[in-house]
Amino acid sequence: VTAYPFAALPTGLSAGAVAFCTNGRAFTGAVGGGGTSMTLEGSGSGTGVLVTYNGTDWKIVGTNVTVSAV
Repeated sequence: VTAYPFAALPTGLSAGAVAFCTNGRAFTGAVGGGGTSMTLEGSGSGTGVLVTYNGTDWKIVGTNVTVSAV
């Protein structure tokens, strides 16, 4: 698995591609939204996440959440 910072994640790949986003914001384990949503690490404080490409966006593996670093 190739590692990329968020700004360098490639596009135009086939759906199903996998990468590690080195500064992607991971889930903290804290629950918000009345127990219906998980909280992400703070903006600019991402510790990295495994992501998969759906043909349009990079998603955090096991979720439908688009990866972000900000």
